[in-house]
Amino acid sequence: MSNTARLRRLAALAAVFTVALATPAPAHAADGGYGRNESITSLVNPSTLVLVATFTGTLRERAGGDPIDDEPVVLRRTCSGMVINPAGYVVSTSQCVRPSSDVLLANALTVESQIQVVRGEMAVEQAADYVTTRMKTAEFTGADREKPPVSTVEAWIDSYHERDDDARAITGSVVYAQPMSGGDVAVVKLNKAGLPAVELAREDTLATGDPIVLSGYYSDGQQPNELFSLRNVSTTVGGLGGTNRLTISDGIGPQARGGAISDSTGRLLAIQDADVSATGEPVRDIVKASHIQRALASAKVTASLSDADREYRSALQDYFAGRFTQAADRFGALAGRAPNFWPAKLYRDRAIERRDVDGDAIVNAAQWGSYALAVGAGVLILGLLHLAGRWRRPATAAPTTDPPAVRTWPAADAPEQAPRPAPAPALRPEPRSRPESAPVQRPEQPPAFRPNQPARMADPADAETVVMNVPPPREPMDDETAILELDRSHFGRDFGR
Repeated sequence: MSNTARLRRLAALAAVFTVALATPAPAHAADGGYGRNESITSLVNPSTLVLVATFTGTLRERAGGDPIDDEPVVLRRTCSGMVINPAGYVVSTSQCVRPSSDVLLANALTVESQIQVVRGEMAVEQAADYVTTRMKTAEFTGADREKPPVSTVEAWIDSYHERDDDARAITGSVVYAQPMSGGDVAVVKLNKAGLPAVELAREDTLATGDPIVLSGYYSDGQQPNELFSLRNVSTTVGGLGGTNRLTISDGIGPQARGGAISDSTGRLLAIQDADVSATGEPVRDIVKASHIQRALASAKVTASLSDADREYRSALQDYFAGRFTQAADRFGALAGRAPNFWPAKLYRDRAIERRDVDGDAIVNAAQWGSYALAVGAGVLILGLLHLAGRWRRPATAAPTTDPPAVRTWPAADAPEQAPRPAPAPALRPEPRSRPESAPVQRPEQPPAFRPNQPARMADPADAETVVMNVPPPREPMDDETAILELDRSHFGRDFGR
């Protein structure tokens, strides 16, 4: 076997060795790719609930107290809320869960106008005028005129369908509500403990232009079973609005009031509220953390995290570091100890899925030694291929012609000399003789060798001798030019003409 063949075989073995070692690492093994803000939403979304405040009462004539309709009026106000204490305390907006009497009256008249449209007692075009006119002459009370309408508050986790038979509803009650002028924060106590809580910021840090992430519920608007689902939006803090509060540049929708405004660490900086100074009351006002803290103090509630909250946050660090096996084990253990802590089960399943798809960071780290060996093998291949190329390159004969003469300029006073004649072209030296075992006939003065030229006749008059450039043999030779004797009869009569 020639040396070139040996080098080729060695290079091929090295290539196989490289392929065996260079198993690529799973892509994005430590990236929480379920969402751009998953490191934030994984902390905030589990604490975001749907709150439904239901009010049942009677519309009456303000003068005399006679009922406007024999049937009671039932209206619902839907918004978002944030679990602030694992004992079941939630913060939202007062205008959602405990609105003013004027807001309740307007809502009740709107419901009544829709009922009369369905009955055929009123045209759709008359509904708006009906509400405006009746606001001056009607009132909304309880079954007993001396009492307010009956109110209830319920919470849903993850999603909500507007129907009465949802067994997932968590009942509760409003324990404190700030007036609109005092901050508009309400505190609700749910009849269920062990819910995941959000961490409240200790001071107001928001300023115009700051990046924020919103969490809140959004309605698809489909009746009768309207669906409310959780949504997140990345936006920035705007300037002051008509209520002299900071605003949101891009909101979620009406049902997001009471929802979270968070920073990059997943802390609750503020909640969203409606701008009552604008037409349609868009949800774009910001209620800062200081107002939330004052409302909690008035309700004698402390914002806090449970042991399950802290363990969940610690397991999330493993999850976002790509240690999916360890994270899945920790989430699973937490779900077993705290059945009501539902995000533990959610992220246990996500960690298992990520591990099966992307691999585990611990396993990937153990493969770096193999990757280093693979790089070394690749360098070895390049070196062997380079040596093989140099081995195959033919040796170049040393030039036999004299180096060109160096021209010397004559002195200024030297007589003018005739131009020197051009030197005669150098003749190619006779090639060294071949071994006697392979004699080759050569012409007396073969033409100069030109590599990679097509076959040509040495002399058009000589039809018996052809000079050809042939590929070099496997073993290096002193000269790559061979003179072959050919029989013209094999090429046709026009060959060489």
